Amino acid sequence: MKSSSHIKSLQASLLAVLLIILTLLHLPFSYPMATLSNLSCIWLMFISSLYYYSSRPNPIFLLDFSCFKPDPNQKCNLQSSETFVHRTNRFTNESEEFMRKIFLKSGLGEETYAPKFVFQSNPEANLASAMDESQQGMFSALSSLLSKTGIHPSRIDALIVTSGSFSPVPSLSSLIVNRLKLKTGRKKPTI
Repeated sequence: MKSSSHIKSLQASLLAVLLIILTLLHLPFSYPMATLSNLSCIWLMFISSLYYYSSRPNPIFLLDFSCFKPDPNQKCNLQSSETFVHRTNRFTNESEEFMRKIFLKSGLGEETYAPKFVFQSNPEANLASAMDESQQGMFSALSSLLSKTGIHPSRIDALIVTSGSFSPVPSLSSLIVNRLKLKTGRKKPTI
């Protein structure tokens, strides 16, 4: 909260400086009577702007954040990813080399993590493993975030969940709403 008051005071100060500079630039080019009315208008604009910036609600940009970090046995470096790709027996040598180049240029390093199924003896990417991975990540990060902030789930009004390629039914947001008992947006009928 303290930083938002600093931002407001900086905005008001900047506005005041701009108005003073505008007034000083305008004074030599105006008549004496016009100068008084111009100063009055500028002063009124300054007071109005100051009131506007001090009375509007404070926006919340980021309250806190939490990141999910999988178990250390899920670390996946270049060698383990090459082993996984080779073990699947689904790719040609050219495809494997292409994937190796992508891995090297992608910025992934020795601290990259992979889903659990990558380390299994018969790796099979299926809906159950994708659902397990998404729930593990979402619920771990959410419980960590809620415990850090001390916010009760009932106080959450909006929830935005996004995923690049995984879209299960029920949706990821429905899983979170049901797990944390969040508000659903539906009003209960009154009798």
